[in-house]
Amino acid sequence: MWTMDTKTVRRIRRNGQHYSLFFIRPKACTDVHRYAEKLASRKNVAEVMVTTGECGFIVKTKGKELERQTEKDPILAKSSYKRISSYYQYKR
Repeated sequence: MWTMDTKTVRRIRRNGQHYSLFFIRPKACTDVHRYAEKLASRKNVAEVMVTTGECGFIVKTKGKELERQTEKDPILAKSSYKRISSYYQYKR
């Protein structure tokens, strides 16, 4: 991409790997570090971000699902998360 100011070329790379982003709202009085480590230890999890506000964690997974370890998994109650899909990533 050309910029008018510096006349330099910057390369933008496109990654076509499919990712899903889960926005997770934890229960009150949750140990943030322990919860993040549990999320990060799950299969297909690429990244866990701790955030402020209503959404406490953003979990980036390879593929479409965040695997449940048990049927009654308190980390992933259906009312505690929202999922969006990412089909492309653009990076410098």
